[in-house]
Amino acid sequence: MGFSVNRAFNNESEYYRRRREDNTKYMLARNGDWCIASFQCDSCWFLNIHSRRPRNGSFADNLELTFIRRVNLDMFWSRESSTVLGTTSRLNGIIKGSTSKGRPVPLEPFPPWPLGDSAGMGIALLMLEKSIEPGKNSADYKQFDSCRHIRSAASNVFAASSLGASKPLVLKSTKGEVLHLFQGAMQSVLMERFALGMKRLPS
Repeated sequence: MGFSVNRAFNNESEYYRRRREDNTKYMLARNGDWCIASFQCDSCWFLNIHSRRPRNGSFADNLELTFIRRVNLDMFWSRESSTVLGTTSRLNGIIKGSTSKGRPVPLEPFPPWPLGDSAGMGIALLMLEKSIEPGKNSADYKQFDSCRHIRSAASNVFAASSLGASKPLVLKSTKGEVLHLFQGAMQSVLMERFALGMKRLPS
């Protein structure tokens, strides 16, 4: 009987150990993540948002850098590893195929990002900050559905602004139904993939 109890306990421990190990993989980026997401390094994002570099020893700055890193990781892990690997392999084929023929590589350049936040990083940070507040179902965090409303509110403000109303894009059916094509930072690739990653990854 003692053997059975110990065996059950060991199996349970192994389960939680594997679960912890599986979760830790989401703390790292993969080779090729830069080509499937709107990536900018943590320090560059901080500089673009605050127009200054992080202060050494500043708890507030270090905490924000941590949240920026989480946004980037959530954005990366919105895609499966097989997708990243496949994309990287095909990009290598494009580069080798072009250079072997003496042609320019037909890929978009990666110039520095402009100062400011045109991709929604500020809203993503607010969503993450809200996620670590006590929630209805847990004292440790709020569920994704409680955090995503921040994005919806910001999207509504853009739609109500003069910029959002100045160049409306719509799809109109023959029955008179209209589908608005939203623009703005809340519909950026960064925001779309961050929200997907935040929703699907463990807390």
